Formats: sequence, C-alpha cells, structure tokens
Amino acid sequence: MEKNEILSLSRKIDIIIDSMIEYIERRENPALVRFIWREEIVGGIKRLPGDTSRLLDVISRNLPAIPGAKEGKKLEYWLNIQESIREYRKGFVKIPDDIMFIRNPHYNNQYAKRVLDKGMWGWAVKVEDFPAIKEMYPDVDWEIVDVGWNDVIAYRWVEVDDWVCGESDKRPLPVYFDPNIHPCYIREEFCPGEGFRPYFFTHYACVWKSKPYIKEDE
Repeated sequence: MEKNEILSLSRKIDIIIDSMIEYIERRENPALVRFIWREEIVGGIKRLPGDTSRLLDVISRNLPAIPGAKEGKKLEYWLNIQESIREYRKGFVKIPDDIMFIRNPHYNNQYAKRVLDKGMWGWAVKVEDFPAIKEMYPDVDWEIVDVGWNDVIAYRWVEVDDWVCGESDKRPLPVYFDPNIHPCYIREEFCPGEGFRPYFFTHYACVWKSKPYIKEDE
C-alpha cells in the first residue's frame, strides 16, 4: 500500500474505534445504537481492505458485552477488541524507524499510575522533531527509551487529564499504538507581540508495558 493509503487506513480504523466508544456510551438510545453498529462499525469494517472476518467476529463477541459490565471485565473485552485491531493492522501498518519514545523522568505522574495505568508514561515523537522539542523545553532532561512498539498503547491526553483530576467519570480507553495517529508533532501558534512560534502538540499520551489499574472489587 502507498503511504497515503496507509494513512487513510489508520484514519478509518480510528473512526471505527470512535464509533465503538459512542456505541458503548449510547445504550439509552437503542435505535441509535443499532444504527451505529450497522452503518458505522460493521459497515466501516467491511469497507477495510483484506480479510476482516476475524476482526468483525472479535468485535461482535466483545463489544455488546461491555455496557453494564464491571470495570475489570469491561476493560478485558475492550482490550480483546484492540488486540484484534492490532493484529489486523500489522498486515498494512509498520512502525517506522523515525519514531522515538521520550519521557521526562522528573515529571511526577505517580497519581496517573495509581488511578489509571501503572506502565511507563511518555510521548511518541518523530526523530526529526526531537531537536526542536529540546529547544522548547531546555530545562527538561529528556530520557529516550528503547521500547517495543507492539507493547505501547495510547490514551487521549485530555481524557487522561480529566480522569486523573476527577473532572470526569468516563475512564479513558486505551488503544494500541499507531504511528500514523498517535505521535506528537510540532505546530505553530500565534502569540501577540511575538508572531508565530512552534509548540509541542499532541492528542495522545503513550504508555509502554501498560498495566491498567482496576479496583479489587471491580
């Protein structure tokens, strides 16, 4: 597949994942749930290239079981789905050599480890962007970690922040790392009196060797 086709595939899978999250959250509206399942999830999967029968089978068995399940089982079903997506995607999407995992070893994320995921938190960045990131944060002694990318998951950063700060009761759901969707990147913002300047932007935080926290009674 060409680079643009692979990027398009990643985006299509990302849309299907968003549809699955909406499916979980919309259980009070059965008609909408049926529409999301038929048109956005099943329809979206059938439009993907290659053999999607196992992917659809795993999703069909696990997704309907998530609403109403206890937190531990809910996460187990969700990760079953994510594993099937990862296996399907392996046939098309490869981890390039120009992605690196960095972390600030002095940043205290112990609370996130206690309430969400006990793995190693960090960021996925492109190698070419790392010098600019170091210039933006000269006081940070960034640690570069040699990770196995198949063992890296991603969380939406805003959802993590809201969960950790207690501003949301919606637990963030992890997805396996996709190099076309989850790395941070450099973009520009306009600052009055300064003009445009680059800054470090991301929708996702990454975790290596993820171990989601689940309360013992869940």
